[in-house]
Amino acid sequence: MARKIPNLLLRDGRYYARKIVPLNLRPYIGRSELREPLGADRRIAIENLPGAMVVIKAQLDHARRALEAHVGAEAARAAVRAAPMSAEEIARTHYNDQLALDEKLRNAGPSWASVTIDDGYVADLRAAAAGSLSDSQIEELLGSFLKRYTLRGNLQADGGTAAWRQAARAIADAELQALAQMSVRDDGAARHEIIHAPHLAPVEEESVTEPFVEPLSLRRLLEKHLKQLEANGGGVSARKAWTRVFEDLLQFLKTTRGLKGASVQQADDARRLTGEEVIAWRDAKLETLSPKTVKDVWLASLKAVLSDAVSDRLLGSNVAKGIRVKIYSAPQIREKGFTDTEALAVLKRCLNYQPASRENPAKRESEHVTAAKRWGPWLCAFTGARVAEILQLRKCDVLTAGDITYVHITPDAGPVKGKKYRDVPLHPQLVELGFLEFVNKSPEGPLFHSTDADPAKAPAQAVAARVGKWLQAEGLVPKGVQPNHGWRHRFKTLAREAGLDPHVVDSIQGHSGRTASDGYGNVRLGTKLAAIAKLRHYDV
Repeated sequence: MARKIPNLLLRDGRYYARKIVPLNLRPYIGRSELREPLGADRRIAIENLPGAMVVIKAQLDHARRALEAHVGAEAARAAVRAAPMSAEEIARTHYNDQLALDEKLRNAGPSWASVTIDDGYVADLRAAAAGSLSDSQIEELLGSFLKRYTLRGNLQADGGTAAWRQAARAIADAELQALAQMSVRDDGAARHEIIHAPHLAPVEEESVTEPFVEPLSLRRLLEKHLKQLEANGGGVSARKAWTRVFEDLLQFLKTTRGLKGASVQQADDARRLTGEEVIAWRDAKLETLSPKTVKDVWLASLKAVLSDAVSDRLLGSNVAKGIRVKIYSAPQIREKGFTDTEALAVLKRCLNYQPASRENPAKRESEHVTAAKRWGPWLCAFTGARVAEILQLRKCDVLTAGDITYVHITPDAGPVKGKKYRDVPLHPQLVELGFLEFVNKSPEGPLFHSTDADPAKAPAQAVAARVGKWLQAEGLVPKGVQPNHGWRHRFKTLAREAGLDPHVVDSIQGHSGRTASDGYGNVRLGTKLAAIAKLRHYDV
């Protein structure tokens, strides 16, 4: 005989998630029970049951808010349960509620039993039970539990009072004993009760079989992580890319959990996320994206955010940890940088570039994009800089010190790898070709993208992509060479051929030093100019 699963209903050969609606909420829902279809397969129905119960709980929460709006919050709380309890009674109720939830989650699937108990959480509970935590520490550790019993009407004590702290200590002790019993269940041992519930008035099914657990929003965890990045001067490109990743994950979870008709928000709970779901999501993305993109953007962003949550003790474990994407190196069929002939062809085309004539002003190429196509590759050729670092330059970043004219590559203009500025002198040929005249005629602000561009959308990267696609469309980029990064490889090759000091070349290109000693001392503008001047002119 099949074991009985709480909230799982079989009717006419099909399974449903089922929940009895409390009497006081029925006028706002219009029925005595709520159901969500789970299909005819019992195994699949059991797997989808927790997600369906989230949908049902959302409907009940909506009805409660309607009740509060109609009769007032205090009256609504009294209608749910207004029986005050002693600290001992709250502890017994809490213990049984937690074990009821544990039983339900074990019955729903294998994931819950593999979740480990956080030793730090246990230590904090012991400190709370001993009474050695401050009021703010108690609120942070047990605030959600205390709020639950306050809303039920069981706890009628203001925060920080002796009665409030007594209830908190009792809850901490009950939580410790519940965790101990869960550990016994993890080992498959007999389940014996440690605390026995007192004889109380009948309790609604909802509060026993489905204790309130505050969702831990993946969106909020992401926002917290991004704010930390932004506080340290980063996160501009991550906000755009990672937000898209997390929204895709939530949509995937909604679909795979069978939450039809529900909002994506119903799937937004980091505590419900499993390693199996992350693997399934990874595999789905590999069907349309490159392994490197899935590894370095999609999985990496999720791992970083969940890792922060574990460090902040919001999660017990990072379910994405250890999930990998296998990447096999593509065969290298040629050198990564442009050859002399290829570089000359690109630079000639850029120097003579004129945008196509368009009668419709809306279809005309912007002056910024035209300037990027004309000067971007030239600047990359003689600085070895990353293309986005060049295309985010502003007029104020082209400077003169004595008789040396240089570009100031700085995080103030946009993302710079390593978050460290560097000054790179202009090669004499750039001056001869009129780059300074172009700068002088340009308005204040970015030279190669609009001042109205949203920094979160990485405008320099967008322009760089347009330049790269244009060069490829012109047939100027051979297979095996990246249209923009190829200049960075070529610069290093030419520097070696010219016998330049590697430390000086690294300081020009913004490469990290190889040893600790490379971090000492500075490479001055005159030294950099002497090195760059040794790079030969292009005969255009």
